[in-house]
Amino acid sequence: MVNWENNGFEIKQFPNANIRAESLYFRRGGTWSDITSGALSIRYFGEGYLFSTVGLALFETNSANGILWIVALLNSCVANSFLRCLNPTFHSNVGDVAKIPVIFTSEEIIEPLASECVDISNNDWDAFETSWDFKRHPMV
Repeated sequence: MVNWENNGFEIKQFPNANIRAESLYFRRGGTWSDITSGALSIRYFGEGYLFSTVGLALFETNSANGILWIVALLNSCVANSFLRCLNPTFHSNVGDVAKIPVIFTSEEIIEPLASECVDISNNDWDAFETSWDFKRHPMV
């Protein structure tokens, strides 16, 4: 937990406090791990979350280019093929992910499918006691 009460007043009082990209705090986005031995895996997160250098993040630039569209693209085999060419290491850094070419097409098809995938994943995760939204086991 991060105490961001009063716009992070207490945190900002610490000597050498380094607050970066504050304008992006609590916005919808996608996150991924810097190091992976497999394919890039972007996880969507809604409003109200922070990010760090361990959980790298991306955000939508405007309402016309939805974050779910980008998350869907980056979780595709096409994006992973580009990333393997751009950086064939265990690291998936922001600069390399940003170089993956994006051509927006009809969001009327992609966004609802991506949203459905997020809902399925959330429902699955919420069936575990470690989820903040756990209510009861689905077998009960």
